[in-house]
Amino acid sequence: MTIDAHFHAWDVSLFGHGWLAGDGFEALNRDFSAADHPGVLQGRVLVQTLPDQRETVWLCALAALSPVPTAVTGWVDLLRPDLLGGRIDFLRSVPGGEWLRALRPMVQNEAAPGWLDAPVVRDSVRVMAERGMVLELLVTEGDWDSCVRLVDAVPGAVFVLDHLGKPRISDAGPDRAWRDFVDRLAGHKHVRAKLSGLVTQCSMPTASGIAPFVDYALARFGVHRSMYGSDWPMSLLAASAPEQWESMLERIVGGHHEDIFTITAATTYSLEPTL
Repeated sequence: MTIDAHFHAWDVSLFGHGWLAGDGFEALNRDFSAADHPGVLQGRVLVQTLPDQRETVWLCALAALSPVPTAVTGWVDLLRPDLLGGRIDFLRSVPGGEWLRALRPMVQNEAAPGWLDAPVVRDSVRVMAERGMVLELLVTEGDWDSCVRLVDAVPGAVFVLDHLGKPRISDAGPDRAWRDFVDRLAGHKHVRAKLSGLVTQCSMPTASGIAPFVDYALARFGVHRSMYGSDWPMSLLAASAPEQWESMLERIVGGHHEDIFTITAATTYSLEPTL
């Protein structure tokens, strides 16, 4: 069985996907529906792409129509902890809102590092924890330290690291800064890691080039806190189909490991995969 713990869908006519007009995104500048998501899956996690609560409502509606269990990772403004509880309640009340499992701030797009250090963000994460919501961490190197500080500060929350923190993947292998980041983050048992988004972090994705990063992450997080994600359709920038990354990851880990490909995602996002 396979649960894809990270995929996207968008309609370019909705909510202003201006980022798709940027250089290098030509192949993605069209509609991608949840129904287009390829592969044989028993569950999946549909992840936001915009800092817009309206998109989250739309994603929940897609989850309601999905033929397989589909959790939603949405977006809500975490700079207003005083309003967050009511906004989560609203999203849970919309069609498909029962599938909302996580929130993801677009930290990688913030102008300056340290966004996660803001007291209001920490307060919001505490509200999320009280309501059983997972926080996904979309970060790059400039935010690794603040990411660890947030996890230290809110031990009652569950965190998921997207794309292993977007390391620079090269023939040189994992650098000291990334290894230190993973060491510190993995020391917290309430943090999970997505083995996703790695094919777009290197100029020529190969199993041998990516394997040292996956191996290091698995040695620290363990298979019971690691999960497969295709990052489709973003992965199309480097691979023609999610199955390419899935099969590449299988070669790296030595098979279709049940924890990585099903159980970790199922437990993290409260999904019961279809048989």
